Amino acid sequence: MRGVDRLGRVTDIRASRCEELRQAITELTPLVIEGQADATKLTRALPSIARVRAVAALGADGVDDEAYRVWAAGAERNLEALQDAATRGDGRATWAAFTDREAGVALLAQGCAGAPGW
Repeated sequence: MRGVDRLGRVTDIRASRCEELRQAITELTPLVIEGQADATKLTRALPSIARVRAVAALGADGVDDEAYRVWAAGAERNLEALQDAATRGDGRATWAAFTDREAGVALLAQGCAGAPGW
């Protein structure tokens, strides 16, 4: 579905959201993986988690992709769990939230499949 950006240009809402998410997920992924062995890496993931939460808070109105819509529906709960676990330095809980089948990054990647960088 199309929308209008801040400059009045017509945009593809899903493509725009996926572009905003791409860099944050690119930064977040190795930190979560490395955080399994070194919990200090997890606090470095917090800014990336915050950026993903900001996009997730926009919801999925105007996005036709079903996987993106399902991800967005559970994203706030999942990202809160991810942030809490990273803040505690809990690698196992961070990984569980990151890989959550109902609202984790793999589902987001499905929702953004075909967008540049995904």
